[in-house]
Amino acid sequence: MDKAIHGQSTAHPDIAELLDNIGGAYNGLKDHRKSLSCLQQSLEMSKRVYGPGIAHPKVAGTLSNIGYAWHSLGDLRQAMDYCEQALQMQNTVFGETTAHDKTATYLNNLGVVCADLGDYKKALGYHQQSLQMLQTIYGTDTTHPRIAPRKQMVNMLRLMTVKL
Repeated sequence: MDKAIHGQSTAHPDIAELLDNIGGAYNGLKDHRKSLSCLQQSLEMSKRVYGPGIAHPKVAGTLSNIGYAWHSLGDLRQAMDYCEQALQMQNTVFGETTAHDKTATYLNNLGVVCADLGDYKKALGYHQQSLQMLQTIYGTDTTHPRIAPRKQMVNMLRLMTVKL
């Protein structure tokens, strides 16, 4: 419908966001190839909308989603590449020292990929950074639902790195 409104060849942020959302829906349906196709279309359109080489949080989100799709397809190297690009762009937009919820998510995603690659020490580092950032945002004494799973992951990875 947005393409009918804005034109078939028009790059528009609403269309890019819809493609990203459809990609997420396909991921939820476990159709990772269709997900990847939609997400890559979203990324290309976002680059046309915001400009090539321009850091934008929406582009960072799409890069992260593409990383997730590659992870779901089992291509961990591609997943790592896109997750790293997402974090780098997020840091460019908000700064490396700014605590941001999405930055914590991207750090977590990198930790997951590193753990799946068997690099538990690197995974631990990413998960610790993610946890520290969430605690900066929500507080250390909170029962925020995003903090408990991060603590569990950090503790599990600590045990795994001790065994190495």
